[in-house]
Amino acid sequence: MTTEVIDNLYVKRVRNSLNKIKSPRQNLKFEQLKIYYEGKENAITNNFIRSLELVMDNGKFNYNGYLLAELFED
Repeated sequence: MTTEVIDNLYVKRVRNSLNKIKSPRQNLKFEQLKIYYEGKENAITNNFIRSLELVMDNGKFNYNGYLLAELFED
């Protein structure tokens, strides 16, 4: 294969990032993360979860949110 063909294949590949993978659980809480941010004197806004990109465009938590959340039993 030529370098051009390889470059074109590379550009067309599917990019799966943790931001696009739905969390296996949706009842996520972020109290410890909020405490951490408040301790660093960062403002906590109503859009805290969205500004940290812990949800997808459809409002469902993504895998980043899952990794940073405190898990509670359903």
